[in-house]
Amino acid sequence: MYHKQRIGVVIPAFNEEAFVAQTINSIPDYVDLIVAVDDGSHDRTLAEIMGINRPGLIAVRHAVRQGVGSAIRSGFQEILTQNIDIIMTMDADGQMSAHDIPHMLDPLLKGKADLVKGNRFGYKEAKEKMPLMRYLANRGFSKLQSWAHGACLVKDAQSGFTAMTSNLLRQINIDQLWPGYGIYNDLVFQVSHLNARIVNVPIRTIYGQEHSYIKAIDCLKILWLLGSHRTRLFRHETYSVSH
Repeated sequence: MYHKQRIGVVIPAFNEEAFVAQTINSIPDYVDLIVAVDDGSHDRTLAEIMGINRPGLIAVRHAVRQGVGSAIRSGFQEILTQNIDIIMTMDADGQMSAHDIPHMLDPLLKGKADLVKGNRFGYKEAKEKMPLMRYLANRGFSKLQSWAHGACLVKDAQSGFTAMTSNLLRQINIDQLWPGYGIYNDLVFQVSHLNARIVNVPIRTIYGQEHSYIKAIDCLKILWLLGSHRTRLFRHETYSVSH
């Protein structure tokens, strides 16, 4: 528990046997619940998760790979069955620092935000640490996210480090969230339709020997998603919400 709030973290993982245990073990003890979702990995990711002796750790397994968005949806659905006040997402590859968790939580605890997005570009060294092509792609998608919204709501659209209130998540139709890498883009669209307050928080960028599984086809799908949301904006179409 952190400042009288129960905290839960969803960690999607695909073929992350080298990093998932380290990521989970780095999360502070004040985090009450961790839902690690193995998205049909071909390696020992699930075994690494199951080998961790930590109270409040739940492992969810997809028999076949469904996509990072589907893994997060499964994590959301599981975590909403628990008594959790704030729900976070965090990648399994060790690229995010658990030391930033308090900074992510503070705007929610102070009542200044409903959704907090980690911003890797908030530190000047991000350009030096992030591989050039990844830097350009992430910058580009962030610009396109703003174009699709008609406003700059997030500084780092593809960042998987997020935090939100459970009340906000319960208003979202989780089953309709994008099943692939565009889930973070889609999530921002969904919550902005609910007039949620979004705050961007600088986070540290960590890059080592991890492997990115995003492919050119995934980028094209994200572009299609952003274009479809832009169209909906002009048509004044609404989004389905949970009741």
